[in-house]
Amino acid sequence: MALKVETYELFTTDKPGSGKTVQAKPAKGKTATGARKRVEVKAAPKVEESYAADGSCFHPGLTKPRTGRYYVGAKGAVKTFADFDEALTYLRKMKVAYWTRPNASGNWGVVVAERWDELRY
Repeated sequence: MALKVETYELFTTDKPGSGKTVQAKPAKGKTATGARKRVEVKAAPKVEESYAADGSCFHPGLTKPRTGRYYVGAKGAVKTFADFDEALTYLRKMKVAYWTRPNASGNWGVVVAERWDELRY
């Protein structure tokens, strides 16, 4: 609300002689009176991720900067994926999960999963 006027009221027009009143829709998430609509918020789905011994996990931010792809698999048997869900599905099917991620120095290397646990956002 600005200057005690609802946003949708700024776009309400009543042209003299037109005989019509045109009113814009209220802002998203609000009713015509400005009251907030009750919206049902669903909890984020629980996602189990693989964690390495150093505490790092396989997550959506692990695309290599030059290629924009995920690298999954042991050295010599690495597969690349453009889509995180496809990479995660492949990782889950592996007998032992391996993926590539940068270390503290920014160098990319292969790590092995030590455990699977819920991804914390």
